[in-house]
Amino acid sequence: LIAVPLAAQLATLPLVVLYFNLVSLVSVLANLLTAYLVALIMLFSGISLPVGVIFLPLAGFINASTGLLTDLFLWLVQFCSALPGAARYIPAPPLWLVFLYYLLLVGVFELLRRPRWQDKLKHILGDAVVKGRSHRIGLGCLVFLLLTVAWLAWPINNRLELHFIDVGQGDSTLIVTPNQGTVLVDAGGWRDELLTGRGAGNQVVVPYLHRLGINHLDVLIITHPHADHAGGARAVIKSMPVDMVVVSPYGLQEEDQVDEGYEVLLNEIRQQGILLRAARSGDRLKIDSLVAMKFLSPAETYSGTRSDANNNSLVLLLNYQAERRCSPETLRQRQRRTCSKGIKSPEQKFLKYLTTAAGIFIPTSSSG
Repeated sequence: LIAVPLAAQLATLPLVVLYFNLVSLVSVLANLLTAYLVALIMLFSGISLPVGVIFLPLAGFINASTGLLTDLFLWLVQFCSALPGAARYIPAPPLWLVFLYYLLLVGVFELLRRPRWQDKLKHILGDAVVKGRSHRIGLGCLVFLLLTVAWLAWPINNRLELHFIDVGQGDSTLIVTPNQGTVLVDAGGWRDELLTGRGAGNQVVVPYLHRLGINHLDVLIITHPHADHAGGARAVIKSMPVDMVVVSPYGLQEEDQVDEGYEVLLNEIRQQGILLRAARSGDRLKIDSLVAMKFLSPAETYSGTRSDANNNSLVLLLNYQAERRCSPETLRQRQRRTCSKGIKSPEQKFLKYLTTAAGIFIPTSSSG
């Protein structure tokens, strides 16, 4: 009952983490609670078919019993999925670590098969460990927990990371600070995603975050109320905890022209109790001791332009390690001038920000 699911967990753990970035600390418990139920459900389902040919009322009774067992099975699955540690997304490990895992796993169990090592463990752990099947099961559980904890505690890179997520039309930029602060600037969005909640958010952005082992966002910044920037935010706030959402002041008033469904997103943010703030030029956001953000725009609310939503977009400057570089105040100015001598074009200037990792200008709009 325990040995089979435990062996399966130990054997598949590296592959599940490598391809799905998912680890569960309660999977053995879930298998223990549901293994016999699955066997009974399959048995009753197989019996009901021939019985139905012979005596239909009896088959109906068997199917009703199978339905009750299935309901109990689903309840147990939901119960286990709600436990702490039921699902934890972690970064994909390097391949050499996967090979090392299997080498260590095989080595540990080969050692445990030798009487000399069994005697040593029995001497160390006392009566809690006895020779035989229970001995192997207990040690297997211990090995599984130790390997899982070691995997979760695997060291991470202490450096600033910027990820430009390919969401098609629109933008989505993930910032991971040296102290593992996480900021998502826009979440992309496909057609009608603000209304349906399905599209770039649940198909691209959230899986990408999970692939990196991100289970929580410190800040979600929505630069302006267009669907190709804000649409994916609905899936993001439903998939993981978000401490704060920062939006442009444009779009909070009833008279503002926003894409259909933006109000739905704002209401969901408020209903989940997420801190909602509007930013203006001069506001600052301190991510950690090495990284801070300054909002450069909007300095005032623009109206009557060709695209008020775009022209009131949030424009921000990321300062890393207390250094900074000059940047344009708005995207329109960015297209007309540069503010660093020797830089011939906005594209070259932006490349300089990336390569120096000092002051980084985050583009926020794909149209003017």
